[in-house]
Amino acid sequence: APRYNGRDTALMLHRIHNCGIVLGSATPSLEEIYNCRFGKHKMVQLKERFHGSEASDIEIIDTKAEWKKNGMRGNFSIKLINHIRQTLDKGGQVVILRSRRAWASAMQCSLCGEIVKCPHCNVSQSLHKDGRMVCHYCGWSTSYSGKCSKCSGELKNLGAGTQKIEEELKVIFPEARILRMDADTTLKAGSHTEMLKDFADKKYDILVGTQMVAKGLDFKDVNLVCVLGIDGALNQDFYNSGESAFSLLTQVIGRAGRWQKDALAVIQTYDSENSIISLAQKA
Repeated sequence: APRYNGRDTALMLHRIHNCGIVLGSATPSLEEIYNCRFGKHKMVQLKERFHGSEASDIEIIDTKAEWKKNGMRGNFSIKLINHIRQTLDKGGQVVILRSRRAWASAMQCSLCGEIVKCPHCNVSQSLHKDGRMVCHYCGWSTSYSGKCSKCSGELKNLGAGTQKIEEELKVIFPEARILRMDADTTLKAGSHTEMLKDFADKKYDILVGTQMVAKGLDFKDVNLVCVLGIDGALNQDFYNSGESAFSLLTQVIGRAGRWQKDALAVIQTYDSENSIISLAQKA
């Protein structure tokens, strides 16, 4: 606290001071599109990429199908592993989006099915590699026992976070230099800028992170962008979850091949027929 909507605050300042305002986005909200269509705001479109490069190709990998034919290695399909290896062999860089941080995004009892939740927020807690169960809403944390507090059953993880993805990458690509960027690794002042500079200077080969790696980044050598676990964003329980997921997908796909051709964006999902993914593929 205090919490506020940055866009609405900017519009209110525009109204108070009677000044000009530019609302910039690669994926404007439906509300803004409506405002422009009915004359409340004016839309200015940039129809070409700044560097004149072509849009990247997009490949959808069906996780369910890959599991059935033994085509998965942890959270990575063999198809995706091959794409990453080919990119690294050519001297390119890779950006991997996993919208959940921590080691496991949630923990569930294997006996009674109880999900470990924050006693203050009633939302699932995430397991971190240092053995803490953390609520990413209020910050409340407790030590991880591995046992259910209700029936003492063994806890199992539901969905990998960025820590787990980083761990798997180090096993699959031991020679690669991997950088993880999320709220846990960017606590130090200036660390966010420093990490981005190091990646731009090619001190790292693979950048894995949450939404902070999805928007506004411009790297010359990123030829491959991978999206893992978008299914959670597609099924959140708020009215514009589909719009939010579409925006995230479209923005992160745009990080690939910004300076050159032959770029690829890979979306690995359990819901390959989802209409939001289809729209992002055509955008």
